Amino acid sequence: MVKTTTEARVVIVFDALCGWSYAAWPTLEAVWKTYRDRVAFDVVSGGLFVGARVQPIGSISFIPKANQRISELSGAVFGDGYEALRSEGSYMLYSAGPAWRFAVLRSLAADQAIPMAHHLQRRHYLDGADLDEPDVYEAVAADFGISIDSLRSAMDAADREAMAVAEFSYAKSLGVDAYPTVLLVEGDHVQALSEGLPDGDRIASALASALTTGAST
Repeated sequence: MVKTTTEARVVIVFDALCGWSYAAWPTLEAVWKTYRDRVAFDVVSGGLFVGARVQPIGSISFIPKANQRISELSGAVFGDGYEALRSEGSYMLYSAGPAWRFAVLRSLAADQAIPMAHHLQRRHYLDGADLDEPDVYEAVAADFGISIDSLRSAMDAADREAMAVAEFSYAKSLGVDAYPTVLLVEGDHVQALSEGLPDGDRIASALASALTTGAST
């Protein structure tokens, strides 16, 4: 279930199959570590590959150049496992599976959502892991001390379609259509902090100003 509250929180909207989201995590983790004691952070899955956009990875000709650009701008590494997956070409890019599976994982350790999302994407973009396979999430859970039995039970009980739709609908309600996007949300007020590769200093400055203003009112 996507969290809704009137308290101020930072919402990071990403897509597990988005290379730009993958490249953003080192910066976003640094911001989270600095501000997590002052404001809550949420991680929500967007729907980059849904509907007509669902397709085999090999059918998207611009991915190699886009990944090269991502690496140049961020230093992100695309590993041999991922490159083999991309070159083979049949891997289906469909955001629903990663969305509901990550939502289940997040429900078991919401305070670790940011590093877990980073770990998840590293397994895909370094090792070529299929993000619609349960063992990938079990490996991340093990890294964070989450009970594998609890995760399996939660996965088995999940209303998969409803959970994915909830993630995508919430992201859309916030006006997000690009990934990653970072927002400060307080009730009905939504302030954009970043879109695309984040500038950590800029986010920190905007966040500090917003939190200071909020504390003084």
